[in-house]
Amino acid sequence: MTSTYRFAAAASAVLLGCIVFSARAEDEQKLSKEDLMQVIPDSKVISTGPKGNVRRWTNDPSGNFVANWETPPQVKHATGNAQGTWTVNDKGQYCVHIEWEHLQTEGWCAFLKKTADGKYGIASEGHSSWIPTTFELSK
Repeated sequence: MTSTYRFAAAASAVLLGCIVFSARAEDEQKLSKEDLMQVIPDSKVISTGPKGNVRRWTNDPSGNFVANWETPPQVKHATGNAQGTWTVNDKGQYCVHIEWEHLQTEGWCAFLKKTADGKYGIASEGHSSWIPTTFELSK
């Protein structure tokens, strides 16, 4: 391989690496506290807990919501609901607290990011020790 081809191959590899790194950085860009205060009120959440229970709620601007849950399809059908609250803490994390009647109390905080489909998900770092197995917030 001539030095011109080696240089072109090396330059292409560096450029490709920069593009991939840039795309990953954009994917993981956490929303600011101000962004969250615009996005969260009146947004809808669907998430899955560790046992596969699907939970849904709409974030009321007051900081309250009523969450509903149902068992996954492969389990005997059961449902329930509970009062919950949401806040945005000083770090800029979306925080949820739900007092489930027949499930473990849920309390967690996480940074959110915008996803490629225009919805919002949990950023890969900077969250409490427990977060939902799946999470999607949409307007």
